[in-house]
Amino acid sequence: MPDFVIQLRPEPGDVPVMIRVRRLLKVALRGYGLRCVSIGEAAPRPADGSAAAGDADVPSRASNALAAPPRPAPRSISSPAQQPQPPAKPAGQCP
Repeated sequence: MPDFVIQLRPEPGDVPVMIRVRRLLKVALRGYGLRCVSIGEAAPRPADGSAAAGDADVPSRASNALAAPPRPAPRSISSPAQQPQPPAKPAGQCP
């Protein structure tokens, strides 16, 4: 499957940018099945808005601080017949 590169620029808002990015990544994964595999901040642009010399259109991939840690492999689910049964209590005893 192909990888995609998205470059985002935050608009002013009350919620910190890092929180908004994490929320976006959660929605992308849970709602659309799109997992973030790499993330980083792009180098700051000059005041005139032009790209600095040597800048690529791809953001830096050096930091992965916002991405969620990898999930462990799913555990096998045992059937009810394989689960241990608690010992039977003698009649008339309270727990």
